[in-house]
Amino acid sequence: MKQHCELVEHLADLDLVLAEIVIESATIEEITHETIQSAVKRIVMSNNGIPVLLGSSYKNIGVQPLMDAILTYLPSPLEFNSNDPVVTAYGTELCSFAFKTIHDRQMGPLTFVRNFSGSLSSGQKIYNVTRSKFEKVHKTYLPFADEFKEVSKLNVGEVGVVSGLKETVTADTLTSSGAVVAIAQKKLSKRLGSEDQRQVKPCLSGVNIPEPVFFCSVESASLAFRLESPERTRNCIGVSSARRSESSCPY
Repeated sequence: MKQHCELVEHLADLDLVLAEIVIESATIEEITHETIQSAVKRIVMSNNGIPVLLGSSYKNIGVQPLMDAILTYLPSPLEFNSNDPVVTAYGTELCSFAFKTIHDRQMGPLTFVRNFSGSLSSGQKIYNVTRSKFEKVHKTYLPFADEFKEVSKLNVGEVGVVSGLKETVTADTLTSSGAVVAIAQKKLSKRLGSEDQRQVKPCLSGVNIPEPVFFCSVESASLAFRLESPERTRNCIGVSSARRSESSCPY
């Protein structure tokens, strides 16, 4: 109980709502578990503190409490107000970040995305801001470990998987149309104080890819493999932006 009281006292120093409850209560022991949880969440959302949990994922110790703490203390997408100027520039329109790409033998290229604003639907035509290209979404999925559950759309804040994007690679920014990009570009240039709007590109910060340090050559064993080489090479490069390719013979 002593540690419980000390915890409440420390939290009250960081949260005014809890401090008022402590003052009005006869004893600290009366503070309920739900009141403490609410105080911790307010502290996290105001960036005044961070809860620390102990455990070991290797030995499967403390994993479930960690997942519960994420749901309990961290803000939901509807509660979180982003201060990122790029995300703010898109407003309620689609702003999605492709953070990983893989190639599946049955489903083809799969792009893992995080929706910072707006929604992404199956069959939707989207615009790749980073590469200035239009693409069409085939299907949208929610990932569960190594399984994918097909859904009609990905909502704001969700991490999902999109199939059918052939040009999109890691660190690309996606939105719904070129008109949305123009509006976001105007808002972003105004916020950054840029006089030349064309020099401002409303793209989310990607990953700095270093130059390759390992080189190798690949030669097709036959003409049949040679004809498939361009597509296989694109799939290989699409999985990792750190990979580069050069061809010495036309196909």
